[in-house]
Parts: sequence; structure tokens; C-alpha cells
Amino acid sequence: MTASNGPIAVLSRVSKRYGTLRALADVDLQLSAGSVVALLGDNGSGKSTLLRVISTRMTPTSGSAIFPALGVDIRTIRRSVGVVAHESLLTLDLTVEENLHCTAQLYGLDAGRAHRWLARLGLESLASRPARTLSRGQRQRVSIARALLTSPKLLVLDEPTTGLDSGAAAVLATVLAEAAEVGTAVVLATHDREWVRPVATRTVTLVRGRVAESRG
Repeated sequence: MTASNGPIAVLSRVSKRYGTLRALADVDLQLSAGSVVALLGDNGSGKSTLLRVISTRMTPTSGSAIFPALGVDIRTIRRSVGVVAHESLLTLDLTVEENLHCTAQLYGLDAGRAHRWLARLGLESLASRPARTLSRGQRQRVSIARALLTSPKLLVLDEPTTGLDSGAAAVLATVLAEAAEVGTAVVLATHDREWVRPVATRTVTLVRGRVAESRG
């Protein structure tokens, strides 16, 4: 049974400037529990900037981003947000297993959760390898496992299929659907329209920092 579809994040007239460059302009967006929102658009359209605002890693120049289901304290909000960034942000000298265990410990979770996500993402054979020895796609799978093991209420992913083969991309589609089923709000940026079509409950197309189209 799908959880309540109340708002997890609400962005109102969000704009972001880098000096004279306008990256976002008056973006309105609501992310509800159980939804999978795909951000589409060309390079430079503002997708990554919008994800940084949604994940609280960036403050908008104007407008507001509130998180009705997560609270008002920034540290509390961030504990409920899982992030898969364009870069893996793994600790490269640690093994795959150690990277996941560190996250589990930080959130006060049982180490068994790390082992379950190693298995879910097909990472068991890589568990003892240092992260620096992994391929781009392998690092991506570790990043996805790390983001999901905390059971986030809001999951933010930037080009999550980068480096993934077709099998791993199919597993990702399944785990995102499972996360949405239990009430996680998922938002992702992607260029892979074929992959995302059956995954997304809604698509939002950005053009020059503005919402040009919203479907679903």
C-alpha cells in the first residue's frame, strides 16, 4: 500500500543567480510522498542547481524551499534526505563495505542494513575493495546503496544511471519504485528519457532555469 501523498518539499518562486548568470527563475515545485519526479532538460537548463536547492545543499537567491514533513531545523531535514550526486563523494581509501558501514553508524542504524543493500545492488563481490579501485558505474551503485540504506523520506539523484549497465539500471528503477511505494519522495535529473519514462510519475522540463512543461 502506498503511503500518504502529502507534501515532502514545496518550492515557491525559487530563483538562483551566480553573479550575473541566472540558473533558476521563479521555479514552483511540489514533491509529494510516493512520487517520482524526473527533471528533464538540456545541459545548463538548471537541473543540477535545482537538485542542490531541494537537497538543502544550496540556498536560493530568492524564493523559498520548505519541507512540511521533515521539520524546520536544517540538520533534522538533512538526516531525512538521501543524495546521489553527480560525483560519488565516497571515501576513496575505505572499502565499499566500510563506506556503507560508516553511513549506517552515523545514522545509528544496524550494520545489517549495509549488508542488505550490498546484496540489493549486487555489490557483495566488491565489498572488500577500496572505493578508489572501482569503475564509474560501480561507484555509482555504492552511492545509490548508501543513499537508500538510511530510508530517506526525500531522495535526490543527479543522473543516477551514469555508468550503469542495463541490468543495474533496471535494478535502480525497481528500488526507486519500492522507495516511492513506502512514501519516499523521489526527484531525479536525467538525460535518459527511455529509462525514466516507466519510472517517473511526473516529468518537469526546465529551459533556461524555468519550468517549461510539467506532465503527470
